[in-house]
Amino acid sequence: MEPTAPPVAPAAGKPGVLEGANFAQPKVNKARTFSPEGQEKYSALAGRPVKTVEDLAAAIRDGKIQPSQLPVDYVIIDGQKVILNTRTSAALEGAGVPRSQWHGQDQTGVQVPGEQPGITFNDLAKGQIERNGLPPTGTPTPPK
Repeated sequence: MEPTAPPVAPAAGKPGVLEGANFAQPKVNKARTFSPEGQEKYSALAGRPVKTVEDLAAAIRDGKIQPSQLPVDYVIIDGQKVILNTRTSAALEGAGVPRSQWHGQDQTGVQVPGEQPGITFNDLAKGQIERNGLPPTGTPTPPK
């Protein structure tokens, strides 16, 4: 009996909404690793260990994970969409997935789970932008 592919989760977010979006960070952390929670989530989706951006890109290229299974959070700042998921974005880019196939999830004004009341995804984006010395609406250059 041949192994079957893992079931594809329902589409997360809306496809194509991130074309022309900016990024809140210009680069991925030096180790290019996901958080322990991200590693657990992506490894479960892929059915094999996923620790780094390169691991996730390979799982996407191999068809183990579909772009629709990878919601990319964004917020709107001064009318500009700003992407928060730097490593996931880098993996999608590395796998050659066009932005028209990325599934954006609008988190504008949404409370961040586990944070103090009143801390929104917009606050996270603004903090990333400030720490990286970027213009107020981020950078159009994909993270490296």
